[in-house]
Amino acid sequence: MRLALLALFAVFPSVFAVSGFISTCENVSLSGSTLHATCINEGGGAGGSSLDLNRCITNNNGEMFCQFGGSAFGSCRDCRLGGSELTCTCTRANQQTDVSSIDLNGCVGNLDGVLAC
Repeated sequence: MRLALLALFAVFPSVFAVSGFISTCENVSLSGSTLHATCINEGGGAGGSSLDLNRCITNNNGEMFCQFGGSAFGSCRDCRLGGSELTCTCTRANQQTDVSSIDLNGCVGNLDGVLAC
């Protein structure tokens, strides 16, 4: 897998942006509100990186959206990660809950080997 990511970097060096992390990161996992991954840097090396998703996602009436400084995990729980899709149970303004999913690829990027939003 790492060789495939290195080959991708060699062909598409401009993939490093503040979105689309999944194409240059592997071993992606979630622990609480923290996203962990091994990401390739611009030099072709790989290293571990972590990002508190509260910095990237908000809960708007039971639905998660990309927003810097969103603090979604204050009102979303029971989260799970499948690839780049985050699914949580989020509380609405009326205190009812909804299951909400968001593709983190639109919120999280790989900036020279570091996860960022």
